[in-house]
Amino acid sequence: MRHPSRHRARILGPAVLALALLLTACGTEGEPRPTPPTDRPDLMWVGDLETGDLSQFKDTPWNVTRGGEAPQVVDDPRFVREGRYALRIAIPTEETDDREGACCDPRSEVEPDIGDIREGDDLWFGFSTLLASDFPTDADWQVITQWKARADGSPPVSIKVKDGQYVLAGGEGHPDEEKPFEKELAPAAPGQWSDWLLHIKFAPEPQDGFVEVWHDGRQVLDRYSPEGGTMYPAEKSGDDAESYLKTGYYRNGKISRPGVLYFDGWRVGSTREAVSPA
Repeated sequence: MRHPSRHRARILGPAVLALALLLTACGTEGEPRPTPPTDRPDLMWVGDLETGDLSQFKDTPWNVTRGGEAPQVVDDPRFVREGRYALRIAIPTEETDDREGACCDPRSEVEPDIGDIREGDDLWFGFSTLLASDFPTDADWQVITQWKARADGSPPVSIKVKDGQYVLAGGEGHPDEEKPFEKELAPAAPGQWSDWLLHIKFAPEPQDGFVEVWHDGRQVLDRYSPEGGTMYPAEKSGDDAESYLKTGYYRNGKISRPGVLYFDGWRVGSTREAVSPA
């Protein structure tokens, strides 16, 4: 489902950020852009949970469905990577014998309080993940972060836990034809924090877009250009290509074991230095 208010929102580069804020103050149409979290223009958003609540994220209750638990802010030091708080995401065990397809795949996700990602955006993303000790790492697909198109279907770029690995995947929802890819990044080790850094140039054409990935300070994916691009083309003539960021837990509904994971230290910016883990 397309949300008009989201369609109007935009991620703006540092060069035009000050102008955008000035226009908003002067009464331009559309949603006001959130105030930058610091005085550095290369840091667009921080989701470190240090507010003690979910106010750094959008209010999107439709992202918790089909048995997923509502996201929780926790302060247990065992599950916090930096500061005092972290985000807990859980999907409990459910009966799935008679359920098939995407209609029955549970999710519990949140959306950063930023605008849409547009063609040509060159962005960096930093965050940390912790899989609970009993997380079903050996199960089928379990998406933990996705750069989702403003359309139904699978995302052009996502991070999954699958068959014991963290995997960069996407392309299955390409509107012209499926152009799937999977790139193993690192072992999905329960009980161990993983620090992530991603650099993505967003474009529908593979010659223009790319992804680079670092895990725990080591580059695990050199510059890679998916065949279907890093975002899907416009849905119809006259529309711009656009994506948005979601993080949390979305998984195959046939998985019967519970899963819990934690996020901390989310940052989005235009430079590596702005989003690197503390």
